[in-house]
Amino acid sequence: MSIKRFESTLLGLLGGGTGGSLGKEDDGGRTYLPDPSDQINPGDGRRTDTVRALNAAFLITLAGPGHRLFWEADVLFEKIIRTEEGSQLGRYYQRGRSTIWRELESLELTEPQIEEILTSSACALEGPTEPTPDQKALLLKIPVTVAYLRSALAAAALFAEGRDEEAADLLEILASTGSP
Repeated sequence: MSIKRFESTLLGLLGGGTGGSLGKEDDGGRTYLPDPSDQINPGDGRRTDTVRALNAAFLITLAGPGHRLFWEADVLFEKIIRTEEGSQLGRYYQRGRSTIWRELESLELTEPQIEEILTSSACALEGPTEPTPDQKALLLKIPVTVAYLRSALAAAALFAEGRDEEAADLLEILASTGSP
């Protein structure tokens, strides 16, 4: 599968990098994922600021150069992972990006299937709704990608709600175990 197709689809679900938000729909009925654009500011270096900015940079770089903050996110990602506060989560996200690209490259999915996978991930964040059998089958094709996206998007949603400590704890636990 083309990485560009994945980036394009993710970018579209993030509202084109212009501020989508979880649960909102566009005119075509697509559900937006939480756009991390407002979360990329590293703040004053507090733990939650560092984790929030690194999570945002991870999601933005996955959306590719079409995201308006891609280059800023790419530089910030590299800068944060060199700090003591960001090194463990940074290594976790570096492994995640590499694994995601490898996993996606091996598949032949259509754009609607990619969008369905990403939308299923977004819907899973909104509540206890169970994916349809078709959605489950699609999600099983890229388990690592889905796991990383779900955790990063869940954290982005928590950060958007002002639940910074909870979001930071979630990501730090995942990074310490090395499991998405």
